[in-house]
Amino acid sequence: MAQTYTLDGTIEPLETPDGAVFFRKMCDFQSCTERLIAQRLLQTPLPNVVTIYDVKPGYIDMELLDVFHGDNLTQEADIRAAIDQLNTLGVVYIDLKTDNFGYSHTDGCWKLYDFDASGILKEGRDEWEH
Repeated sequence: MAQTYTLDGTIEPLETPDGAVFFRKMCDFQSCTERLIAQRLLQTPLPNVVTIYDVKPGYIDMELLDVFHGDNLTQEADIRAAIDQLNTLGVVYIDLKTDNFGYSHTDGCWKLYDFDASGILKEGRDEWEH
């Protein structure tokens, strides 16, 4: 069963007809940076970044990660790889904390998620948009 994280901070179960398990983040998209990042990730999936399934005006559907997975020696290496992978897409990830990465049982690795505080580099410049 999937979950919906609503704008008021509650988590609600979400059932899909085909039984797919995913996480739906409800977003108001006042700042469209998170939506732009999600669209980039939808077009160019990265091995150590959450898989994006769909981006709509009011929500983002993404892979449901396990945040309670036991210790894993690859955790630090996977998260460092995620930062490098995001940099190749021009994404500046600035909210690095344990609350923002989880374990993908599907791919067998740790992945970053939560891009609402992130930015996108302006092409050809050392500035970024947030």
